[in-house]
Amino acid sequence: MDISTRAHEIRRKIGYLPEMFGAYDDMRIREYMSFFGMSQGSEYKVVEERIDQLLEMAGISDEKNLYVESLDEELKLKLGIVRTLIHDPPVVLRDDPARGLTHTARSRIQDLVSKIHDSGRTVLMCTKLLSDVLGISTRIGLINRSELIQEGTMESLIPLLHRVRAIELELDDDPAGVCGWLKDQDDVPEVYVEDGSVCFLLS
Repeated sequence: MDISTRAHEIRRKIGYLPEMFGAYDDMRIREYMSFFGMSQGSEYKVVEERIDQLLEMAGISDEKNLYVESLDEELKLKLGIVRTLIHDPPVVLRDDPARGLTHTARSRIQDLVSKIHDSGRTVLMCTKLLSDVLGISTRIGLINRSELIQEGTMESLIPLLHRVRAIELELDDDPAGVCGWLKDQDDVPEVYVEDGSVCFLLS
């Protein structure tokens, strides 16, 4: 499809959840889902049926009449994820929205993502934690400084990941001096500064 001429049609095929997404605390959960469904141009009757199915999938059907602000961070994230499915897209994009959750909560989010994938959808997810994709991904890509450096199955990439470690140092001062020293080390293939921290790969 040509995005310049069929942008609306392409948007209908994609559900997107950014890292920071609007939770609209003053809406009830059912109203929240209905709002996004109608904004996608779906029919009211179809939206209402989809809401019940999606809240059941997320395990929050009992909370459907509560205000969004009453939910904890895990349930808000689940609501945000199923919100992306309200117009029944075949592709779902997630940008690391589970940051800050406990390991147990992230595990339950994984279960929800697995359900979405098992329903026949393609899920593309950006994360800094490989534990988020272990057991649920079919293929992964490794991105370093906006460049795709490796792509394949988890099984094919694990040996590579074991050989190289990514380390981040938070320093009070002189990151340039530390970078200069690290660049002279034979077992440090890459060094860069990001958000005031020194990041480097150790082989």
